[in-house]
Amino acid sequence: MKFISTLTVAGAMASLASAFVNPTEPIGSSVWTPGTKVNITWTNSAEAPPLSDKMKIDIFLMTGSDAPQVELKKIGQNVSTTAQGGSFEYTVDYVDPPGKIYFLMFKETAGTGLTWATRFHITDAKGVKSTLEPTGEPNKITAPAGSIVAAPTAAPTTTTTGADPKATAAGTPPSAAGTLKIASTAAAVAGFVGAAALAFF
Repeated sequence: MKFISTLTVAGAMASLASAFVNPTEPIGSSVWTPGTKVNITWTNSAEAPPLSDKMKIDIFLMTGSDAPQVELKKIGQNVSTTAQGGSFEYTVDYVDPPGKIYFLMFKETAGTGLTWATRFHITDAKGVKSTLEPTGEPNKITAPAGSIVAAPTAAPTTTTTGADPKATAAGTPPSAAGTLKIASTAAAVAGFVGAAALAFF
């Protein structure tokens, strides 16, 4: 995490009229979900320094107030552009807290071009929006600083097995149940033989 000094930001804000790119995504209504891929796009602002096919830019994920700003991550380095504009694919980082407190900074890799995209919303890991938003007037906006966090891990799963199909009522072991069944059958046969013998005699 890197803090950008108030002096640096104030000077850069004052020179926004000479911004070299015009960010077209994200915008204020953009909502990004962590773990998904998004396209960051920009066009030529028609201001100096002019875009060209040879220019390279760096893109930073930022948070915090207008001054000081907090640099969370350089998400694009030496990104190619054209004289008309360009795009860059980015997998959204997980952040804490979620809210409309994140923005991008575009910087010419080997030059003086510098500009920002407006603040936009990054949700929580489940894609749920927050009510957290910045306050204040332009160039004096106050917002809490978020941070990049690790992706959540999946909860372990457990498997519940059913009852043993061989189990018998009252907890009687299957082998004992089999013994009881054989004994009762033998007793029934013996009784039948005895009755038959009595009838014969």
